[in-house]
Amino acid sequence: MKCYNCNASAKHLHHVVPKSKGGTETVPLCIECHSKVHDTNMSSSYLTRLALLKRKTEYIAYIFWNFFILNNSIKSISKDCEKSEQWVKNQIKKMLYLNPDDLIDVINPILKTNDAEFFNRHYLKTIIIQNQL
Repeated sequence: MKCYNCNASAKHLHHVVPKSKGGTETVPLCIECHSKVHDTNMSSSYLTRLALLKRKTEYIAYIFWNFFILNNSIKSISKDCEKSEQWVKNQIKKMLYLNPDDLIDVINPILKTNDAEFFNRHYLKTIIIQNQL
């Protein structure tokens, strides 16, 4: 089993939503990533959002590319990916809530497959920060 976050060997299963709150879905994590998840300096709701966003990586990369790079409308994006406009708006809000480096970690592997030279962390981070303002 591979760690959901870093692809190392996973030794633990982490509840995305705590068991105490009725959560049943788990993700495999290595010891190091699992300890980061339970770091008191990081909010569990933030980690939950990040984990759920990772489950939709292809959609998120597609939305990011079309909205932030190509400046396509939410309406055209929702039509293309067969999701409601509200769903697309919610994904954009979730993206902008994240730390830019975390968002890049989610989308960069997919975007790099399209054009490795065009994308670099600095460029993507600049775009994200400009849209967060």
